[in-house]
Amino acid sequence: TRAKDACHEFLGLMQQQHPALRFSTDPPGKSAPSLQLEVITAGSGGLSVRSIWTGPDAKPVSSEILGVSVMDRAMSPSMQSNLLRRLLSANPLPF
Repeated sequence: TRAKDACHEFLGLMQQQHPALRFSTDPPGKSAPSLQLEVITAGSGGLSVRSIWTGPDAKPVSSEILGVSVMDRAMSPSMQSNLLRRLLSANPLPF
């Protein structure tokens, strides 16, 4: 599905940008910081997402929702990639 593909691509981008850190698709731990990708909408007409960072103080900080929608064609893989890269560049992480 588009949501699953977006999550896997987001994980790959995080690993690429921060090779010294470990990222996984495991549920966040109770005491460790975590980063989540929340998929708001996902389908042939578009994708919208936001990131949620939970620091050591356990207070979540959500990014703005970013999205791309298409009406006259299917959403391409490059559109998804560009959206996820835009999400990461618009929301610098504290590590």
